[in-house]
Amino acid sequence: MNKLKSLSAVCLIGVLLFSGCGILRKNYRYPVIKQMSMETEAKTASFNLQGTGTATINWGDGTLNTTVTLSNSIYARYRHTYADTPPHTITITGDSITVLDCNLNVLTSLDVSNNSALEILKCNANRLTSLDLSKNTALTGLICYNNQLTSLDLSNNTALEELVCDHNPITALDVSKNTALIKLHCHYNQLTSLDISKNTALDWLWCQNNQLTELDVSKNTALTTFFCDGNPLTSLDLSNNTALRTLHCGSSRLTALDVSKNTLLTTLWCFNNLLKSLDVSNNTRMTEFNCHNNQLTFLDLSNNTRLASVSVEMNKFSDTALNSLFETLHSNSLVYPPVKRIHIDSNPGTSTCDRSIAEDKKWSFF
Repeated sequence: MNKLKSLSAVCLIGVLLFSGCGILRKNYRYPVIKQMSMETEAKTASFNLQGTGTATINWGDGTLNTTVTLSNSIYARYRHTYADTPPHTITITGDSITVLDCNLNVLTSLDVSNNSALEILKCNANRLTSLDLSKNTALTGLICYNNQLTSLDLSNNTALEELVCDHNPITALDVSKNTALIKLHCHYNQLTSLDISKNTALDWLWCQNNQLTELDVSKNTALTTFFCDGNPLTSLDLSNNTALRTLHCGSSRLTALDVSKNTLLTTLWCFNNLLKSLDVSNNTRMTEFNCHNNQLTFLDLSNNTRLASVSVEMNKFSDTALNSLFETLHSNSLVYPPVKRIHIDSNPGTSTCDRSIAEDKKWSFF
């Protein structure tokens, strides 16, 4: 009887242990393999990696894997030429890959969802139609221009500081969660609206050649470089953008432009608009000024003593108005660029104005 009791106890313990192992096995979390993959149609594939530890590259053609030691200070490029016909699927395994630069690889897909350490991704000039970045919460830089992306979900990438997604057919772009953004390039897309009111740290904005009919930059007081040309904008309020140094707002539908508060401006391009008047008397630091193809009949540049390049062609200046303009040009010598140039073609007074007034001040016509 005692032997039976002992045997029963042993069996019970065995069952419990077995069951416990099952519970442990069920609750055990297997480590996620930090692996990224990409499909390429290129004959030669190459990319840069940065990070710590090691990474293993499987080139997807049956050749030996490449194992490399990563560094955050050395930007190393790894290259492989295929003997067989593409496509090939490349997989890269590594726990701490922080930078991946895989541009110009004819990529049709890219999976970085398991690489939570990724901080910078450069995948421009490929054939990507989608990009899942929902798990890459450490991402600070994304360069994905010249692809075939129609949308980008950046709602989880709150650390993003630089976004370059130009030359894609993107129709909508939500950057409201990306409050750390400093640089945004979204030009040559198909955007009809752009809300940057939450991006108060924005320093650099290129949104030209979209379909924007309005754009509010009143909250972007840190903006120094602003390109919005090639949009059907009818108005532009720059009164809060006092840090602005470069402004390109050409090829729009502006009938008025007030730059009186933008006293740090060095470059102003407002060509191909509907401007009838323009006051640049407060823009004393300006070196480059292009207002061609507007409806201007008068312009005073007497306060703009740093100008090196002026383009006023295709306006409505008479010969008297052009002579008055020449009188306001400065006679200062410039170090760089050493030559002062003015362009006046296709104005009513172009052929009859007195160019010597400008030439005596060492201005040349082009």
